[in-house]
Parts: sequence; structure tokens; C-alpha cells
Amino acid sequence: YIYAYENNNKKQNVGFAKVDIRGDYGQIEIHLKRTGFTNTQCPVYFFTREKNEIIGVKIGEMDFINGTSDFGTRFDCKSIRDSGYSMREMKGLLIPRDATVMFASQWDEKEIVREKFREYDKENRKTESKPILAEEPILKEESTQMAELEAEAIKETPIQVEERGIKNKSKSELQMQWERL
Repeated sequence: YIYAYENNNKKQNVGFAKVDIRGDYGQIEIHLKRTGFTNTQCPVYFFTREKNEIIGVKIGEMDFINGTSDFGTRFDCKSIRDSGYSMREMKGLLIPRDATVMFASQWDEKEIVREKFREYDKENRKTESKPILAEEPILKEESTQMAELEAEAIKETPIQVEERGIKNKSKSELQMQWERL
């Protein structure tokens, strides 16, 4: 389950994520609802812990419309986004909205403190010292290229949804079911 956090305090459940791993590759689906945010985009990270820091490996961006958002992507489990971190090292999922609000799910029992979060820096093989905020500008060309690549990946591999006994449902059918919950 994914929870909203405000000033590092865990609030309400706002959705769920499903991670499916098959061999060396995995895919993730995220569905959020009643977040209170609209017309915004937030980065999505898997995270691990090193010493006293939370290190995030960016796996994409989520668009929020009328308080809801859906996201899906595929990844290499041995080195997520060529970071050198494997899926076995990941401790959860984090979606920062701004300096005080985030959405997160963790797979360990440790607390998630927003100020300890740093994005993994691929080029220097170390972490950046500044926190990542959702309001950072996104280049239109970069956004268009990402959308084209994701659309191409979705065409190649249909997502199999097994939540509540549902298989091979379209995104709109899943959205309607989620809204009924």
C-alpha cells in the first residue's frame, strides 16, 4: 500500500503498487487516488538505504489529474536504470510532491524521513546533496521522448493484472474498478 506523508508523518492510504518480477526483469504498476493534487507531475523512485541516507533511483514520472494518477514501467532487476543497484537492494517506493509532502511504500520497518532522501546521480556514481522536488522544470522534448518510449514499451508487453482475480483488463476498465473502491 502507498501512504501520504506530510512533514514526515504518515497519513492516509492513497493507493497501491504492484511489482511483478520474472527472471531478470520486472514491472511496476502504481495507482493513486484521492491525493488532493491535480495538474502536476511528480518523480517516482525505488529507494535503498545507505548509512543514514535514503538513496532514490528514478524510474519515471507520474501525472496527477483530479487527484488520481496511474503509472507503469518495466525495469532490469540486476541494475535498475543502470544505477548498479539491484531490485534486491531496494527498500521501497517514494514519490516526492514537494519539500513536505510525499507518497511512499516501504518494505522494511524503518522510518522514511524526507530530509534524508537524495537522488542517485548516474554520471558521478554518487548521490546529489540537494533534495529532489516535484516542481523542477521538465523539458517538453524530454517529456515527449519519454512518453513515446513508454507507449512503445506498453505496446510490446501488455500488463497482466491479477489483483482481485482480474486478468487482461484494459487501463480504462481498471480505472473504473479502482474508482468504485
